[in-house]
Amino acid sequence: KVNADAVSHTADSDLATLTSKVSSTTVRVAEPLTLELTVTASAGSKVEFPSIGKLLGDFDVTDQMDRADIPSANAVNQRIWTRRLTLESIVTGILEREMK
Repeated sequence: KVNADAVSHTADSDLATLTSKVSSTTVRVAEPLTLELTVTASAGSKVEFPSIGKLLGDFDVTDQMDRADIPSANAVNQRIWTRRLTLESIVTGILEREMK
C-alpha cells in the first residue's frame, strides 16, 4: 500500500511553476499509479526533464509520456511541459513519499 501526503503540490519560482499530481493517495501492490509533473514557464524558455530509468525509488516505471512546449490556455506568454509516469510497486508494506 502506498500513501501520498497530497494528490497535488505546486512549487513556484521567478522562472517557472512546477505542479506535481498523483492519481491516488493510496494504491495496493502492483496497482498502477500515475505521477504527472507539469512545468509552466515563459514562452522561449527551455525545459528538459531528467532522464529516468526503469526505477523511481521503490517504484517500477512502466510507462512514460512527455509533452513539450505546449501553449497555455490561460496565458498567451506561457508554455507548458508535462511528464506523465505510470508507476507500480511489488514491494509490500507501506511506502510513503512526501511530495516536495
